[in-house]
Amino acid sequence: TEREIVQTMRRLQSAGIGAILDYSAEADLGSGGSGGSGSDAGGRAQANVRADALAKEYLHSVQMAAQGRGAFVAIKITGLADPDVLFRVSQGAASEADAADMARLLARARGVVQAASARGVRVMVDAEHSYFQAAIDDVARQLQREANAARAVVFNTYQMYRADAAQRLRDDHARAQREGWRFAAKIVRGAYMELERARAAALGQPSPIHATLRDTHAAYDAAAAFLVAEIVRAPAAPPALFVATHNNASIERVLQLLRRHGADAAAGHVMFGQLLGMQDATSYALAAVGAPVYKYVPYGPLHEVMPYLVRRAQENSAVAASIRAEAAAAAAELRRRAAAWAVGPGKAQSHAGPAELR
Repeated sequence: TEREIVQTMRRLQSAGIGAILDYSAEADLGSGGSGGSGSDAGGRAQANVRADALAKEYLHSVQMAAQGRGAFVAIKITGLADPDVLFRVSQGAASEADAADMARLLARARGVVQAASARGVRVMVDAEHSYFQAAIDDVARQLQREANAARAVVFNTYQMYRADAAQRLRDDHARAQREGWRFAAKIVRGAYMELERARAAALGQPSPIHATLRDTHAAYDAAAAFLVAEIVRAPAAPPALFVATHNNASIERVLQLLRRHGADAAAGHVMFGQLLGMQDATSYALAAVGAPVYKYVPYGPLHEVMPYLVRRAQENSAVAASIRAEAAAAAAELRRRAAAWAVGPGKAQSHAGPAELR
């Protein structure tokens, strides 16, 4: 409910942690209604009705986020148009009717961004499947051109497990400099690896995903280093970087880079984020040292958010070692506080979290 969402947001805020409200409905090919050929007028109309409804949900998300300070809302472009349309546009096979649907999509997204900007809320455009991403990037860039002239309102997301992500990020940063708008990027490792690899294999195409986890880590850390350097290089109009990760090593590297450059981690140009309920020791430790840190707060009807929740469950299994480390850190902190309390109340200080955050 709205009350539960706002209470969660305010509870986080009381600990110095921001919120990213995420109505977690997802869509894939064939779920929009217009079908592969794009010729079904009834299905196209149905898809537009669904997209209008989700745009209203995003506007409601903005209204809730505005009840906190500096919050974000996350939007999925596949929710604002038929995914089949986005697929055809990304593949360069769009029809005249598809172009009209893309204009409707942009109008919906523009309405959300304008409402957010007026209320001091920022917008994250989520990355999705690779076969939609070209169209999603086009929409995100247009929104950034319109909203990011003076400050970073709209963030686009780069999945660094994609082999082309590093170059796309650099190209978009260069484009922002040429066109005079503020570049804002959220970097993640990626969320659709199994699907992307299986689809590429079935189609006899090269996988869009890096061959090894080491390559993905390297791409992620290189992207963060590039943008930190650009932030330091252009203090008057810096880009914005959102480091979305549960990987403590990546967080520590970014903090080391900021110190090496003499940059203030609390200045707000570099932000950090984790999912609600995951890596809490890291999130609270970042907040304790004044670094801007946010929690993704997913919500929505169960039937709508199930694909998102399934992927989160898969992520949980993938970061089992990290979860064990967090549990050990929490247990050690409890023991330390108990020992400190035995010496004298009020003398305990928190030391949980990554070494760089202590």
